[in-house]
Amino acid sequence: MGNRPGHNDQYPEIKESKRLYQRALGLIPNVTQTLAKGPTQYVQGVAPIYLVRGHGAHVWDVDGNEYIDLNMGLGPISLGYAYEPVDQAILKQLKDGITFSLMHPLEVEVA
Repeated sequence: MGNRPGHNDQYPEIKESKRLYQRALGLIPNVTQTLAKGPTQYVQGVAPIYLVRGHGAHVWDVDGNEYIDLNMGLGPISLGYAYEPVDQAILKQLKDGITFSLMHPLEVEVA
């Protein structure tokens, strides 16, 4: 027997996401700083809107729903979210500061 297509009516609760979205409508043009992340890119009422946590390939939205992140952000696409060696390197760099007004030696090292 092969797979049989069907309709999944088990949609996640996204009340807090909707509340934040309504608030953003009056504050942020297009409700986001990056259009590719915006809710118009996804199926409304099914896809999460605001993510608050990620670990490995999983993400959680503001409503507590867990998803497998099939989109993956630009950083996590290689190693997943909360990859310990990367997190430790970030914490170490935070002590010295980030987003300097001039170039940093790490740019050369990473390249």
